[in-house]
Amino acid sequence: MLLPAVAASRLVLVPFRLSAARRISSLKVPWKRDPALDAAIARDRRFLQASRLVREVLLSPGRRLLFRYLTKRRERIKLPVHVPTFLKRYPTLLAVSAPPEPVASPSPHLLAFLDFASRLYELHAPLLASRLAKLLMISSTRALPVTKIAAAKRYFGLPDDFLASLVPRYPGLFRLVGDPGPDASGNAFLELVAWDDELAKSVIEAKADKEADVVGIRPRPNFTVKLPKGFYLKKEMREWVRDWLELPYISPYADASGLHPASPEAEKRSIGVLHEDGGTNYREIL
Repeated sequence: MLLPAVAASRLVLVPFRLSAARRISSLKVPWKRDPALDAAIARDRRFLQASRLVREVLLSPGRRLLFRYLTKRRERIKLPVHVPTFLKRYPTLLAVSAPPEPVASPSPHLLAFLDFASRLYELHAPLLASRLAKLLMISSTRALPVTKIAAAKRYFGLPDDFLASLVPRYPGLFRLVGDPGPDASGNAFLELVAWDDELAKSVIEAKADKEADVVGIRPRPNFTVKLPKGFYLKKEMREWVRDWLELPYISPYADASGLHPASPEAEKRSIGVLHEDGGTNYREIL
């Protein structure tokens, strides 16, 4: 996968226009491949394929599904190969009974994994609730469509049934408005009930606070630019990065209603939002 070679805390820096006279289109940004990210994406793609296949069986009555029905769902679950071929590659996913009418059901390995995952979700429920709350706190409306959260639930570590297993446990944080439906595809929103100042601190700000505890002086919160090995910036790009870093850091949790959408400050805050939402998940995927 191609990534901009300029990275901040593993953050992809997308250069923005700092003035009318200096547009990003005039800058030449080299692109480099990230082998670690390429490998992570390949693993994630295989996991998604396996999870979609397993989900078909887990949502069937009694967790049992006729194998001939499962094979007909290949296009719906977007498998790159036929179902029997996929199961030969990953034989521990499902157990298939003998002919003449094979039935697919969860394998012992899969059941053990699901039990382990359930215990992990239970153990880390407070952490997952704080992640979900921070996501809502970043939103300008303090609410998000359930469909959007469900689409990104894996990247925030949320369980598939987070609306039933996590949200009701924290009525002081979340309010569900509308009917999400059985598959979270309905017209529903998840709202933040109460603001938590302890959670409203970005990774960048927390890093500055940690340094203040060590040296006694709190540095100005900002991104750290770390270049890939063997890469250097041309003068024009170095000057742009320097000017970009000199812009004030605006917390993704701060009220940005007073910022002009096209201002450099608003653009840098947008990078901060991406860093806060995606930086941690990117590192975890790797």
